[in-house]
Formats: sequence, structure tokens, C-alpha cells
Amino acid sequence: MSCDIDQIIETLTAEFPHIHVRRLPVLQPTDASGQWLLALPDRDTQVQIEAQDGNAPFLIKPGLGAATFRAPAVPHALAIVRKLLL
Repeated sequence: MSCDIDQIIETLTAEFPHIHVRRLPVLQPTDASGQWLLALPDRDTQVQIEAQDGNAPFLIKPGLGAATFRAPAVPHALAIVRKLLL
């Protein structure tokens, strides 16, 4: 069964064919299991999306020390990630 993060990744991959998407591994028991890192190769920006089970709501982190965004649904998450990547 597909989850919200799959829809986000599919949409962004169609819009940005060179986007790099990586699911972050769980290395410590305190690490969250639902974390994805997105980046465009021609930019220095990375965006992290967190969702425990891959479904909304999402926490979106644009980088170290930057404010965290909350996205209640897929369209909101897509709008935030697009803006942060560009």
C-alpha cells in the first residue's frame, strides 16, 4: 500500500528528474524511523521530511538551525519542499 511520502516523492521526481531522495537509516533507538532527505544536485540545499509512518502530518526541516515547518497534508508538504529546494 502506498503512503503519502510515496506520492510526494513521485510528484517531485516527475518535476525534478535529477532529485536525490534517500530514506535515512535508523542508527540509534532514539532515531525517528520515518525520515527522508531530498536534494537537487545543482544546489546546496537539502530538505528533510519526517513522518513516522510515511503519512501526513509532516515535519519539514530545510537545514541546520533553520525553522521547522509543519505540513498537515500532501499539497502543503509539496508547496513547502518546492519553495525550499528552489
